[in-house]
Amino acid sequence: MADALNMPSEPSSHPLESRLKNWEQTQFDLKMENLRRLFGTHEPVKRVMELEAVKASLPLYPDVLRRAEVVTGNGAPGSRTDPAREILLGRDGVVDWEDIYGGMEECPLDFHTDLERRIKI
Repeated sequence: MADALNMPSEPSSHPLESRLKNWEQTQFDLKMENLRRLFGTHEPVKRVMELEAVKASLPLYPDVLRRAEVVTGNGAPGSRTDPAREILLGRDGVVDWEDIYGGMEECPLDFHTDLERRIKI
Protein backbone atom coordinates (compact mmCIF):
# COMPACT_ATOMS: atom_id res chain seq x y z
CA MET A 1 0.00 0.00 0.00
CA ALA A 2 2.85 2.40 0.83
CA ASP A 3 4.45 1.76 -2.58
CA ALA A 4 1.20 2.51 -4.42
CA LEU A 5 0.98 5.91 -2.75
CA ASN A 6 4.72 6.62 -3.25
CA MET A 7 5.13 6.85 0.49
CA PRO A 8 8.24 5.63 2.27
CA SER A 9 7.95 2.27 3.98
CA GLU A 10 9.35 3.63 7.25
CA PRO A 11 6.51 4.59 9.59
CA SER A 12 8.54 7.33 11.34
CA SER A 13 9.42 9.39 8.24
CA HIS A 14 7.17 12.03 6.78
CA PRO A 15 6.01 11.67 3.12
CA LEU A 16 7.41 15.11 2.32
CA GLU A 17 10.91 14.03 3.36
CA SER A 18 11.45 11.86 0.29
CA ARG A 19 10.30 14.68 -2.01
CA LEU A 20 12.74 17.10 -0.41
CA LYS A 21 15.62 14.65 -0.78
CA ASN A 22 14.93 14.32 -4.51
CA TRP A 23 14.04 17.98 -5.14
CA GLU A 24 17.06 18.96 -7.24
CA GLN A 25 16.93 15.76 -9.29
CA THR A 26 13.21 16.28 -9.94
CA GLN A 27 13.77 19.90 -11.00
CA PHE A 28 16.62 18.85 -13.30
CA ASP A 29 14.47 16.16 -14.92
CA LEU A 30 11.61 18.63 -15.38
CA LYS A 31 13.96 21.18 -16.94
CA MET A 32 15.36 18.58 -19.35
CA GLU A 33 11.84 17.48 -20.32
CA ASN A 34 10.80 21.08 -20.99
CA LEU A 35 13.92 21.65 -23.10
CA ARG A 36 13.15 18.49 -25.06
CA ARG A 37 9.61 19.67 -25.77
CA LEU A 38 10.68 23.18 -26.69
CA PHE A 39 13.88 22.61 -28.70
CA GLY A 40 13.87 18.91 -29.54
CA THR A 41 15.84 15.93 -28.33
CA HIS A 42 19.25 17.42 -29.09
CA GLU A 43 19.11 20.16 -26.42
CA PRO A 44 18.88 17.99 -23.27
CA VAL A 45 21.40 15.56 -24.77
CA LYS A 46 23.78 18.45 -25.43
CA ARG A 47 23.36 19.79 -21.90
CA VAL A 48 24.01 16.41 -20.30
CA MET A 49 27.06 15.94 -22.54
CA GLU A 50 28.40 19.35 -21.46
CA LEU A 51 27.88 18.42 -17.80
CA GLU A 52 29.68 15.11 -18.33
CA ALA A 53 32.58 16.89 -20.07
CA VAL A 54 32.94 19.28 -17.15
CA LYS A 55 32.74 16.38 -14.71
CA ALA A 56 35.41 14.44 -16.61
CA SER A 57 37.82 17.36 -16.93
CA LEU A 58 38.76 17.33 -13.21
CA PRO A 59 39.97 20.92 -13.02
CA LEU A 60 42.69 21.97 -10.60
CA TYR A 61 40.88 23.79 -7.82
CA PRO A 62 42.47 24.29 -4.43
CA ASP A 63 40.69 22.59 -1.55
CA VAL A 64 39.74 25.99 -0.14
CA LEU A 65 37.50 26.60 -3.17
CA ARG A 66 35.97 23.14 -3.13
CA ARG A 67 32.51 22.77 -1.65
CA ALA A 68 30.54 19.98 -0.04
CA GLU A 69 30.00 17.24 -2.58
CA VAL A 70 26.66 15.49 -2.81
CA VAL A 71 26.72 12.34 -4.90
CA THR A 72 23.97 11.90 -7.47
CA GLY A 73 23.63 9.93 -10.68
CA ASN A 74 23.45 10.78 -14.41
CA GLY A 75 24.78 14.35 -14.48
CA ALA A 76 22.04 15.85 -12.36
CA PRO A 77 22.64 18.57 -9.80
CA GLY A 78 24.34 17.68 -6.61
CA SER A 79 28.06 18.01 -7.05
CA ARG A 80 28.83 21.51 -5.82
CA THR A 81 32.61 21.32 -6.30
CA ASP A 82 32.91 22.91 -9.72
CA PRO A 83 31.95 26.48 -10.68
CA ALA A 84 31.71 25.50 -14.36
CA ARG A 85 29.15 22.85 -13.44
CA GLU A 86 27.16 25.36 -11.41
CA ILE A 87 27.10 27.75 -14.37
CA LEU A 88 25.83 25.00 -16.70
CA LEU A 89 23.12 24.12 -14.19
CA GLY A 90 22.14 27.76 -13.71
CA ARG A 91 22.98 27.62 -10.02
CA ASP A 92 25.92 30.01 -10.08
CA GLY A 93 23.97 32.68 -8.22
CA VAL A 94 22.52 30.36 -5.57
CA VAL A 95 24.07 30.28 -2.10
CA ASP A 96 23.15 27.14 -0.18
CA TRP A 97 23.90 26.00 3.35
CA GLU A 98 26.65 23.71 2.05
CA ASP A 99 28.36 26.59 0.27
CA ILE A 100 29.08 28.29 3.58
CA TYR A 101 29.17 25.54 6.21
CA GLY A 102 29.61 22.28 4.33
CA GLY A 103 32.88 20.42 3.90
CA MET A 104 35.00 22.76 6.01
CA GLU A 105 36.15 20.01 8.39
CA GLU A 106 38.48 18.32 5.94
CA CYS A 107 39.76 21.25 3.88
CA PRO A 108 42.83 23.23 4.87
CA LEU A 109 42.47 26.99 5.03
CA ASP A 110 46.00 27.61 3.78
CA PHE A 111 45.86 28.12 0.02
CA HIS A 112 49.63 28.11 -0.49
CA THR A 113 50.24 24.84 1.36
CA ASP A 114 47.51 23.17 -0.63
CA LEU A 115 48.90 24.45 -3.95
CA GLU A 116 52.45 23.35 -3.04
CA ARG A 117 51.14 19.88 -2.18
CA ARG A 118 49.30 19.62 -5.50
CA ILE A 119 52.23 20.66 -7.69
CA LYS A 120 54.73 18.76 -5.50
CA ILE A 121 57.03 21.61 -4.52
